[in-house]
Order: sequence, then C-alpha cells, then structure tokens
Amino acid sequence: MKDYIIVILNIIYSVFKWKKLNRIFKFFGAVAFIGIERRRIGSDGDGVTTLVGFHGCNLRCKYCLNPQSITTGKEWRWYTPKMLYKEIRKDEIYFNQTGGGICFGGGEPLKHADFIRRFKILCNDNWKITIETSLNVSEKQLYSIIGIVDKFIIDIKDMNSYIYKSYTGVNNTLVLNNLQYFISKGYTNKIIIRVPSIAGFNSETDIQKSMNIIQEMGIDDIEQLTYLTTKAKTSIPDENSINVGKMICNYLKSIRADFAQIHNINYQTTDCTYQGFCIGTCPACESELKYLTKEYHKIIKHNSR
Repeated sequence: MKDYIIVILNIIYSVFKWKKLNRIFKFFGAVAFIGIERRRIGSDGDGVTTLVGFHGCNLRCKYCLNPQSITTGKEWRWYTPKMLYKEIRKDEIYFNQTGGGICFGGGEPLKHADFIRRFKILCNDNWKITIETSLNVSEKQLYSIIGIVDKFIIDIKDMNSYIYKSYTGVNNTLVLNNLQYFISKGYTNKIIIRVPSIAGFNSETDIQKSMNIIQEMGIDDIEQLTYLTTKAKTSIPDENSINVGKMICNYLKSIRADFAQIHNINYQTTDCTYQGFCIGTCPACESELKYLTKEYHKIIKHNSR
C-alpha cells in the first residue's frame, strides 16, 4: 500500500512540482533520485552495473557533472528501498553472471546511508555495491555503511585544501579524516581514488603532488581523469557510438546465452537486423531477459521445495 501511494505521489509531483510533497515522500521512507542508468560496463565497478543517482550534495563544484542533483523543480523520482529493488532486479542475471551490481552516485550517496542499508537487506548477496563519493561526509555516515559496501570510488578533487575549497566551496577536512579511517581499519582494498585535472583550478604539478600524498598514505589504486567543462553538441551519433552500442548488445546477448546454458534453460538468441544508432538493447533483448529471469525464478522456486 505504501509503495502504491508513492507511485501516485510521483505522478502528481511530475505534473505540479509541489515541494510540499517532499515531506510526504520522506514520511513514507522515500528518497529523491535524479536517474537510473542500466547496462553500464567497466565504468562503475566490475561487470555489468546499474548506476543510481541520488539527489542532494554537500558540495557546490564549479563544473558539476550532474547539476540536476543540486537544483530544485527538476524531474526527480522518489523511491523506497523496496521500489528501487523491484526496478533494479530486472538486470539480476547480468549482475550474477558478471560479478556486477549497483553503483550509487549522485549527488552524494553517503548522505543517504540509511536508505542504502535498507536496500542492501533486500538484495541478492551476489550483487556488488559500489559507491561513487566525494567522501566529504560525516564520520557517522561513512562508519554506518562501510561494512556493506564492496567498493568506494572516491573523487578526491585535489589534496591541496586551498584548491579544494576554491573548486567545491567547502574544505576537505572530513575527506582527509575519512581517508585516514579507511587506512586505520585496513580497508584500502575497498577504495579507488580518482584524481582529476580541473581546468582553471589545478595544474599537472598539483595533480602529481596529490597522487604522491595519496601513495604515501598507503593507497595504490589511483586513477587520473579530466573533467569535461563543455559538452559536445551534436544530434547525429558518430560511427564509434553506433559501434559501441552494437558491442554492448552482443556482450549482453552472450551473457544471456551463457546463463541459459548453465541453468539448462531452453533459449535461442536471434540475429539483430537493426540498422542505425543502438543503445545496446531493444524491446527484443528486454523480452529475452524477462523470459530468462522468469524461468530462473521457476528453477529457484522448484529447488526450494
């Protein structure tokens, strides 16, 4: 009944954008999300992942990649943990077969540690939980969730406190304290540190200094990246993006075929004849996935008798 009420409220919210509804959503244990992106490969943890973006952030970065996470009046959708689980589990075959799972981003997911804990209780134990975070949160928020998360991908911005505050609007004291906590508890195997190049804020020398500090702390898994401060504007997908979609389609098809073989499910793939831009799936692919999931649950039910 509660989830049904949330569904109705989401419809009302999408039409009228009444901020007064926010209190009602929260009363029912729902949280606002800016989006759910399925079938991500190699960018948010191992295997096939679903990226779930929370609304709300502690920082005000000059080049925010997801500005909708800090603005009001946008197209949010509210979920309880149970509702989100039902939405996400459609890809459980991909998670189980590839060692993938859920990546919580945003926004700042650690602001919603309690929601993630309640979601984890519902999850299949095989699903991996990854958190993309700035780590600029209270110790309590981190400590309450660290034991159930498989991997933290930490965007460190810059280790120089002046550069950090200039870019984010806040200081990095909590970030440094939380990093020390990971180290003191022997959790360095759970973290990946991303050190970005931020145009107008840090130099190659600054980046190298940050990396040296992190390595001296005893953390070796470090990635470099560059923030995109402008977005390419084109309505025509290039040949590479089309090929990537086809590659994703073929990869997911092979996962479905392997899964069917392992569980002795009668399944035949069909050759894709679609021409043009491909996002990696289509109604036919989704139908095959739904069929395999249904058959898999029949097997589980039968074996549990």
